[in-house]
This record gives sequence, C-alpha cells and structure tokens, in this order.
Amino acid sequence: MGIEYQNTVVQAIYNSEGRLYFTGSTTRYEYTMTDHLGNARVSFTDQNADGVPEIIQENHYYPFGLAMEGLWVNDPAEDNKYTYNGKELNDDFGLGWMDYGARWYDASVGRWNGVDPLVQVFRNQPASPSLSFLLNVKKSAYPAGASITPVDTAGSMSLT
Repeated sequence: MGIEYQNTVVQAIYNSEGRLYFTGSTTRYEYTMTDHLGNARVSFTDQNADGVPEIIQENHYYPFGLAMEGLWVNDPAEDNKYTYNGKELNDDFGLGWMDYGARWYDASVGRWNGVDPLVQVFRNQPASPSLSFLLNVKKSAYPAGASITPVDTAGSMSLT
C-alpha cells in the first residue's frame, strides 16, 4: 500500500488488489493475483480497452523467493516490484534484495543481509534462528522486523 513517485510525479498508487498506474496521459488499473503466501503470481490489465484483460506480468519463485527465469510474460519497463511475500524487490546495483522494513532479504541465498534489530533484547539467550520469535514461531509474529506481535489462540495476528 502506498504511492510511488518519480521526480515529484505520481507513478503508481498501490492497493490490496494491485495498483493504479500512470503512463503519460493515461491511467491504467492493474490487478494482481496472489497465492496463499501473498506472493504476486499474475498481474493483468485491459491495455487496449476492449474489455478483455491481458496478462502483463507472470512470476514464479523457488522455495526461498528467488524469481525463476523463463519465457513467461513480463514487461520490464512496467514491472510491479512488489512480488515475493508482497515485499518490494530492490534491484539497485543488480543485487535483487527485498525490503522487509528492518532488514534486507537476499533470496539468492535465502538469508537476511543484516543483524536482527532485536538481537540486543535477547543477548542473554542462546543463539537460535527463532530467537526473534521468542523461541516460539507458532505464537509470535515478526512482520516488519522491529517488534514482536503475539498471536491469539485462534491463530490470528494482532498488529500494533
């Protein structure tokens, strides 16, 4: 969710269903279908106003988020960068890192490129990949990497 600018000009407005994309004098609604994990799989729009939507971007991923190469539809000039887990792909310098808020994720190695910001809170605990989840990944959520959110008994997350 948000607004994307380029040189103080609005380029796109993102929402839960896709984005409103501005190209010159035309405005285009692009819709994105996601899978059960929130990964963008297919984006489509009616490019020629004939009432029939055309696929403009198709995404496939390896298990840890690296985009697969292939002959599927993709227009690099108009790419939607919010793909794997709905996080923005930053391709500056060709690194292909994803912005998760408090840390950057590198899907090519399936690892974070930074220290957990909450590591100082748990410095007296033994090291563990699930330390930031209070050693209980079923009852804690860590959506942005800056704070831990308890999950209620019904399994739904309460974001604060």
